[in-house]
Amino acid sequence: MTEAALRDYFEGRLSAADLAQDVRGSQVRSSHDVISVRVVQISEGEFNVSKMHLLKLCDDVIVNRLSTADLNTIAFALMTSEYFSLNDGTPDGDVIADTVFQWDNPEIGYELTIENVMRWKARLESGVDLFDPSELKRRK
Repeated sequence: MTEAALRDYFEGRLSAADLAQDVRGSQVRSSHDVISVRVVQISEGEFNVSKMHLLKLCDDVIVNRLSTADLNTIAFALMTSEYFSLNDGTPDGDVIADTVFQWDNPEIGYELTIENVMRWKARLESGVDLFDPSELKRRK
């Protein structure tokens, strides 16, 4: 995956299908518990990720233009990027950073499912958290 493709998707210059194609094959499992992710980074500049960008990702996952695996890869790229900025110190920044962290870490949080993506979308839009903490306890 390339950060340039993700930036272009956020700016409306690349379709979800083209982003999915760029993401495809970026995750490589080397053992049962080790996954490597290849990301080609942008070396200069900064891009502030907004709620609008995350809502766009949610919408494309909900209508199956992007898979939940794509979302997980994208979240990893955002979390490890020096180009993309997630938290600007505002309440929106906190929600953005937390949402991307959860997408990147479904093994310690909520599963990446369409239902949960709809919950994250609702939280981004309204600030209301619809997640049930007891759902974490049922995970194995």
